[in-house]
Amino acid sequence: AFLGGSGRVTLFTTVMMVEITGDPVMIFPVGFATIFAVLVGNCLNHGLYHSLVDIQSLPYLPDTWQGDQLPPGIKVKAMKPPNKPIVIPVPVGEEDGREAIQAAFNIEFNGKKNDFQCFPLVKKALNHEGVEKSVVIGMSERKYLVELLAEREGRAITEEDLMSVSDLYPITVREDFPLQAAYQLFKSMDMKSLVVVDDYHSPVAVMTRFAFLAWRVAERVGPERLEELWDDERELRTQHSISRRLSRRLSNISISSRRRSSSASNGESA
Repeated sequence: AFLGGSGRVTLFTTVMMVEITGDPVMIFPVGFATIFAVLVGNCLNHGLYHSLVDIQSLPYLPDTWQGDQLPPGIKVKAMKPPNKPIVIPVPVGEEDGREAIQAAFNIEFNGKKNDFQCFPLVKKALNHEGVEKSVVIGMSERKYLVELLAEREGRAITEEDLMSVSDLYPITVREDFPLQAAYQLFKSMDMKSLVVVDDYHSPVAVMTRFAFLAWRVAERVGPERLEELWDDERELRTQHSISRRLSRRLSNISISSRRRSSSASNGESA
């Protein structure tokens, strides 16, 4: 029961105890005790291994949004990193992309060279106001860029070279996009990073899985703001429930009136 309750491992504990004792009769009592211990433990806290994940600050994300801890009204702008993204501009004409890659690698972050693993690939373009902006056209990973630098040693890196090692036209979100929807995109698409863009599709920030951890979201948003969002969510659910009841009543009234009119018309024809 202790092993099952602390580690939330039911089948493993049962099989292990039966193998140790060599008595098949132990399957039922050990299985019952283990399952009961797991159910009681789930009502109190997370299992031992789940707690170790939090202690080690491992960026583990559940498959679904943690709706029991976070309200759905949180926006992406609440969790976007404050630092500007380090971008790699696409070389134009005879320019060598090697300089842009090395410049991105050498940019300092917190007093030392950055160790960012993903870099937005941008290209200059004119917006509807005629202003030149850097538009996201791809996402480049550090390891592929390092391989490209080694492979093209002594030769210029062209636009085609950069695009060949980049994920072209990645999924992007705006700052007012719901964080819950961004979370589902991040998990379902098995993404390593998510680019936040402005109205002109210029990169504003790059979000990694650390931005979606429930405890970090709660810490960044703050308890007062979380309580406000929970109140808003409860109010929306109440309004939705009232509107559903009203629509049902109106539907029943409409059906009843049609039945009456149909009965009246049948009586007149008779």
